[in-house]
Amino acid sequence: MELNKYSDIKVSLIKSDDNYLDILSLAANITMKKDFKDFNKDKIHKTIKFMLNADHTSVFEHINYTFLIEGASRSYLAQQTRHRIASYTSGSQHYQNYEDYSANVIDSLDPQLKKLYKESIERSIDDYKMLMELGMKKYEARQVLPNGMQNNLMITINARSLINLFRLRLCYRATEEIRVVTTKMYNLCLNHFPELFQYIGPPCVMSNKCNQGKMTCGFTKAHIEKDLELPKQKD
Repeated sequence: MELNKYSDIKVSLIKSDDNYLDILSLAANITMKKDFKDFNKDKIHKTIKFMLNADHTSVFEHINYTFLIEGASRSYLAQQTRHRIASYTSGSQHYQNYEDYSANVIDSLDPQLKKLYKESIERSIDDYKMLMELGMKKYEARQVLPNGMQNNLMITINARSLINLFRLRLCYRATEEIRVVTTKMYNLCLNHFPELFQYIGPPCVMSNKCNQGKMTCGFTKAHIEKDLELPKQKD
């Protein structure tokens, strides 16, 4: 059984709306104009910043993305699916035999702890195989599998829900695995739709103020922007 690092998780953008500026311009005009089909999409850049600042973000729901997440853990799956305005298709432990799947571990784990972690995972997998050999169905034997087991996941989600996801999961208060995956998703979105996602990040980046109170991570905005390789926020 292999152990993989969070940084090994593969994130692919397999589908996106290429005419996003046309879609967004049309949606914005519908709210304000009778002749909503008459628009200049070159002016949408200022409109995007206004809509974000005014929290008029429903128009972003018309922009859709589909991601393939390969090798994130079942723990990640449980956290990701808390973001309910999305569609998910996950690997099934009901139908699949999971004894050959790898498990995930934090990149910076001490070697001794990593050894103990691997041994614990392997004991669980041995128990899983033994239960099936004794006649237990896969969907019952899976109860002994650890949360660290890898999984494959497809996500379809709109840009408004992605803004919420990025605000919450790019924050240093998020667990490292979901922050790693979310950073990869963010960079794909930034490359596809920079007019919107250049303004998005955790609250400390977007508003210059941490919203975590006593639970703040203590890092500066500049440190977080550099560590997450976020673009400098534009006025």
